[in-house]
Amino acid sequence: MDIFSLAVGPLQSNCYILGSEAALVVDPGGDPEKILYLIRSNNISVSGILLTHAHFDHISAAADIAENTGAKVYIHSLDEAGLRDGFLNLSHMIGCKVNTVEGDVKLSDGDRVACDNLELTILHTPGHTPGSICAYWQDGKESYLISGDTLFEGSYGRTDFPGGNPSHMVNSLRRLDREIPRGTRVLPGHGTTFIKE
Repeated sequence: MDIFSLAVGPLQSNCYILGSEAALVVDPGGDPEKILYLIRSNNISVSGILLTHAHFDHISAAADIAENTGAKVYIHSLDEAGLRDGFLNLSHMIGCKVNTVEGDVKLSDGDRVACDNLELTILHTPGHTPGSICAYWQDGKESYLISGDTLFEGSYGRTDFPGGNPSHMVNSLRRLDREIPRGTRVLPGHGTTFIKE
């Protein structure tokens, strides 16, 4: 499966585009024109927009991408309110405006989301936000994890924003350590990709 990555928005969040025929745009956090240019120049057909959580730096371009592609928006049910609430998505904190978007598909732990000829398994990993998720899949012998702001290389997401919970984060990190195999390529919400050890 093709994986495109670009850093977008004021916090340079990682936006990923997975696949080409029934692709997913993951965390379009800004710069919709850059994302749409990449989609169009590579003849990508987008079927879904997957949001790992509802902070502004991961959702700000979701409305534009949905409008231009007709793709459905996927988000965990516990973070759905953040698509419209500036307090929950932190946009009020920095004084920016986020175009509201509806969550078409409310995700739960264990759900599967199709992408090209693969399926991504949704893992509910609260801590950074109540509805933070990761997405895991295998492609041949390789395994991948989109970790959003739950897991970074050598670090993890903040828990001091509205809805954050340190004890939930500890449990989520333990779950990822337990369930995600070593050698998995991790695609985080910020920073560079890395291999889980």
